[in-house]
Amino acid sequence: MQMGNGKTFPISCRESMRAVLDGYSRQIVHWEIRKTMKETEVEIILKRAKEKYPNVKPRIISDNGPQFIAKDFKDYLRISGTAHVKTTPFYPQSNGKIERWHKTIKQEVFAPIAL
Repeated sequence: MQMGNGKTFPISCRESMRAVLDGYSRQIVHWEIRKTMKETEVEIILKRAKEKYPNVKPRIISDNGPQFIAKDFKDYLRISGTAHVKTTPFYPQSNGKIERWHKTIKQEVFAPIAL
């Protein structure tokens, strides 16, 4: 599963979309609108995504944002038995599937309303 940072898709000045994508099917497993992306919020989003597929042991692919390298988040991953792969810094192609999804959503939503 890939976790999107949502910065590419602002809903308003204070809210952004957060999405979890299945890397195999390229389907969005779970998404939410959030004001921040602290490690506790990432944990909640991942728990909700995992609730939809309780028998799956996912591997999370994320960037090296502070919420993904925080000690509490690492503890959550260890306790939940979730593997974590961090992408190479400044190389968004490493997380390309979710990055492309955010780009497509941005084009489809904002392009029709651009004046």
